[in-house]
Amino acid sequence: MANIQNLPAPKTWQRARLKYLLQYEPQRVKSLFQSDPEKLHNELKSKAQQAVQNKRFLLEKGKLSPDQISEILLNLVAPSDGIPAKPLPEDQEFQIRDWFESLN
Repeated sequence: MANIQNLPAPKTWQRARLKYLLQYEPQRVKSLFQSDPEKLHNELKSKAQQAVQNKRFLLEKGKLSPDQISEILLNLVAPSDGIPAKPLPEDQEFQIRDWFESLN
């Protein structure tokens, strides 16, 4: 069975999701951040929770390495598909990332 300590924590999955959203849906992130940051945070938490639930399921199966599980979960949280959108200005993206890092 894979070791759960070797897998990223929920905050890591939230960070990966935010990075994905900033890359592929920057205007939506900006809009949510400005109008309802709690909704943005809940979306990040929800996706991280899906990763945690899937992690438990995959660990119970016991057939995959921690690296394989992490790769599967990363594709759930931040799929590498499509063409990245035009990024936000650096200062706006920094403000969003700084806000995220300040959350518990």
